[in-house]
Amino acid sequence: MKRRLRWLQIAGEDSDVRGLARQLVAVEYSERSGHGFIVQDANQQYVRAAFVEKIKVEHSFEDPWGVPQTSTQVEYRRVQFVFGLKNGYLELHDPPRTTSSLLETFLEISNRKIAIARPEANVANWIGLVEKKVRRAQVTCLVIANAPLAVDVRATVTMRGERDVRPEAERWLRKGVASIESAEIAWRTGRGDEWVRCDLSSRGACFEAHADSEVGSLLRETFFAAQG
Repeated sequence: MKRRLRWLQIAGEDSDVRGLARQLVAVEYSERSGHGFIVQDANQQYVRAAFVEKIKVEHSFEDPWGVPQTSTQVEYRRVQFVFGLKNGYLELHDPPRTTSSLLETFLEISNRKIAIARPEANVANWIGLVEKKVRRAQVTCLVIANAPLAVDVRATVTMRGERDVRPEAERWLRKGVASIESAEIAWRTGRGDEWVRCDLSSRGACFEAHADSEVGSLLRETFFAAQG
């Protein structure tokens, strides 16, 4: 099982950022409001919490006698996150396809004194930064966009292997037209033959859920350093 991470940037005055953190603790989930936060941990450095939203979905149907009926299905959507106060980051764990309700709630409870940005990493730079912090890293998969196959012909190329595929990718990347869209990077943990494998893209990462919690911290730190 893998864990997906996505990161957003929270910008604002320090007092507004810390005020937002206090509001996360104060705006608890209730059945009456149908949305709110469940805080697991909070200190001067971060808030670890979940945003919960109650969704009611109505279904229309006909009973066996042709009479129109409706039924209501209740769903609970949950987004787990960590809000880092010092660097103003929002780390989403296994986020759903849309997080608009969460982000709109952040803006509302901050009285719109903050801004939320969606940073993107340069995947090639990100690979280099991760490689500097781990042991014997290998890039076992690359997705290369705009690879020049012939004159006026471009393609998206996926390269996968049991060893590092970067030497074979150089023939496209060195021409300066193609770029790395995503990658799989693996490195030894230092515990026997155990490896950590991570998928990197411009918007986030995915890695084995059983990996050390330090992996998430390493990916977050290097992601923000690899922007641009």
